[in-house]
Amino acid sequence: MLFAVYAELNSGAQQPAPVLISHADSTRAIAFDSVTRQREPFSTSAQLKFGSDNATRIMLFAMNLDLQTGETISADAEDASHTIHTLTVESAGKVPEQPWATSIVVRLPESLPQSGDVLVRINYRGVASNRVRVGIGQIGGGPADDVNAVPGLSKLPIIGRLFRSKSERAEQTELLVLITPQLVRPLNPDEVPPLPTLQQRFLKREDDIGAKLEGGGGVVDAPDATQKK
Repeated sequence: MLFAVYAELNSGAQQPAPVLISHADSTRAIAFDSVTRQREPFSTSAQLKFGSDNATRIMLFAMNLDLQTGETISADAEDASHTIHTLTVESAGKVPEQPWATSIVVRLPESLPQSGDVLVRINYRGVASNRVRVGIGQIGGGPADDVNAVPGLSKLPIIGRLFRSKSERAEQTELLVLITPQLVRPLNPDEVPPLPTLQQRFLKREDDIGAKLEGGGGVVDAPDATQKK
């Protein structure tokens, strides 16, 4: 399993290294804005004010964390210029019904350049996690992945169930028929054509509908509306 792969890379640690969860096909973090639940890219300034500032808070997800009372987690991010920025961890707690997973909310500092990916990691009990990509301002660019990076942790079945979503959408359509009336010149009484009485004059075929009408039937054209008296 991928757990074992990452554990071997950190065999010198006295405990399993914390693992930040990434997407199935990359080292890009599973991350959301903790207030709006929007995905990356993130701005360092939030659209909705939270608390006493406008800083953006994002939620990450990790494994191998067993926080005890009084314990803390630290986090940092490396940008494209290889500058390390401290991320303030504001909260951490178990994901409901998934006790093996921990959600971590960090506040993005204003010093982060909004020019692309940064590599984020956490530190727990002196052990650093893997580093995952988070888009700041835009997605792409930034420092290269670590040599020992292990993408695809979210391929594990239990992680897949956690981050799988299902939605249903109903659509209702309607058909509009537009009828445009046109006014014509009303006919004077002496202009009204008489009703047809001789069906052969208009419908000469014996098998046509005119032959089946009692009293005869047929068609006649009305006078030309443009014709003046």
